[in-house]
Amino acid sequence: MATKLDKLDAVDKILVGELISNARCPYTALSRKAGINIATTRKRVERLLHEGNIRLELIPNPGKLGYHTVALIGIHVQLSKSDSVLQKLKVMSPVTYLSLTTGRYDILLWALFKSPSALANFREKYLSLIDGIEWSETMIALKSIKNPWGQLYNSPETTKGVDVLDAKIIGVLQREVRI
Repeated sequence: MATKLDKLDAVDKILVGELISNARCPYTALSRKAGINIATTRKRVERLLHEGNIRLELIPNPGKLGYHTVALIGIHVQLSKSDSVLQKLKVMSPVTYLSLTTGRYDILLWALFKSPSALANFREKYLSLIDGIEWSETMIALKSIKNPWGQLYNSPETTKGVDVLDAKIIGVLQREVRI
């Protein structure tokens, strides 16, 4: 079975590979690596985005923003309530990613917290009150082998708070990563 990636030509694959390593790579550098002119590079990247072959996202460094506890929470739900549970979870601020799954857990949730006590508070005050959740299991990430945030887990540095302007800039970058 052919995938979308199989349908890309060699130049598109070079562009995708470069954007995977650095989504903010300038068109000039992309064109140089792909061996095509800048205008063609821009059109190809726009086509890849438009066709859904790639999606560029900003992933802030949680450690730099003061989130030093990364939790993976496996959740088992009543089958008839999985959609309503997902809808309630997706609007909760610490929740970064959600997946509806098969196997041991029905839902896998990835969330960021400033501390282990904030995680405990989330489990006690929010997660335990959602109708349809039968049980959950929490795993705290101690180390990440492949992640886009560099030294998240081993960084003892103190972090500066994010002010209103910083938050606006991060929001704009999340909507348009290449701006």
